[in-house]
Amino acid sequence: MLSAWEILERWEPPSLDEVQAIGKSDPEVWKSFDEYLFEMYGSPLMTLLEGEDPSDQFERVVPLDVVAYLADQWPESVCMENGRGGLPLHLALRFHRDEIVDFFLN
Repeated sequence: MLSAWEILERWEPPSLDEVQAIGKSDPEVWKSFDEYLFEMYGSPLMTLLEGEDPSDQFERVVPLDVVAYLADQWPESVCMENGRGGLPLHLALRFHRDEIVDFFLN
């Protein structure tokens, strides 16, 4: 059986084109950003939490172009509400990646 980090090493996140195609084929997917993000990236994100520094690998698991695209789909629901002044997710990722992993998984 593969270890958590071996699974992460083999992980290939969906590309921006794949994510856009899913949105076109299933408009319902846009109703809940956090559920969608967890569905697409949840397993690798959980794996990241087992590591000492999830921010080191976060961009590999959730590419910033994908997150920026997703953020554009839900401009209100992707704002942090934990004292970050409503910083959009695709900007917050650059500064608070480990906190955002925790935000979406808790």
